[in-house]
Amino acid sequence: MGLVFSNEVKTVQEVYLETKPVAVKAFFEPREDLQTRMGVYQGISYCDAVRRAAQDEELLVLADSILTCQWSPVVLGLKKPANNFEKRLAPRMEGVWGYYLSSLLSFSKRGLEPDIVIIRGSPQLLRLILSRIGWHNSALNLAGELDKSALGILGNHRFTLKSTLTINFNKLFYFLSKKEWWMKFTESIFRYPFACNVFDRIINAFMADMSICRNSTVIPYQTGLVNVSHFCAGGIGWGLNRPDYMTSGFPYSLFNVLREQNTVKWQVSRKEIFERPLMPERSIGCRLECCCDHSETGKNKK
Repeated sequence: MGLVFSNEVKTVQEVYLETKPVAVKAFFEPREDLQTRMGVYQGISYCDAVRRAAQDEELLVLADSILTCQWSPVVLGLKKPANNFEKRLAPRMEGVWGYYLSSLLSFSKRGLEPDIVIIRGSPQLLRLILSRIGWHNSALNLAGELDKSALGILGNHRFTLKSTLTINFNKLFYFLSKKEWWMKFTESIFRYPFACNVFDRIINAFMADMSICRNSTVIPYQTGLVNVSHFCAGGIGWGLNRPDYMTSGFPYSLFNVLREQNTVKWQVSRKEIFERPLMPERSIGCRLECCCDHSETGKNKK
């Protein structure tokens, strides 16, 4: 069956997101002013940093920030590949000093413009958003590479065998992520490149890979196009995302297209979906453009 990328959608009054969009900016030169004014992330992975940024934290992710994940420092360009496993990771950034992650409101307050906006949500939500901004603005050349993109799944409106396997594996990792022994095991074993190399070969066969760092950050940055991906094991276990949901990265210029249309409302579902609340109740009901930039109004629109 061929891909069916239709831009025709029914008029939608409200669209629910379970998390705030996370804005990302790459810096290729040191920014000591930012380093002294905000927290430098120290933790297990980039997807964990994105989760925390969705909770209104302002974070700098630097070369020594990520303590366990061996994938993200390389593809994000924070570390030069040093072994065969790392050299195989592609596409990847080069020569990045660090990344600033936070809400769009925090970017506005600091007078900064993000490079990428990460949105996590249901396949139906992301299909709707892509229909609003146009499928031609997405990385359709990757539609057949499930480890890098789920655009083919969204375009066909149906899941393939490999996509179904990905979701089922993600459900398993989601179940295991609730076990303290499993979390301690993964935090320990994936510090070693050999273990990552073996696991990476399994991922390439059955799952999405580097879903938030590469698929939702690097690919949109390098191509200037939207990309959507199933979550990888780290996105589920360390990022605490739903296994049946997806992640996406929007170049900021294309995200603005969505905001300027003023046809999609941004609301947080009242249903608790994640392990912990990712957004305060006070923000329920604001429009997409309102949650991103309060500089003109100074307060939420109701």
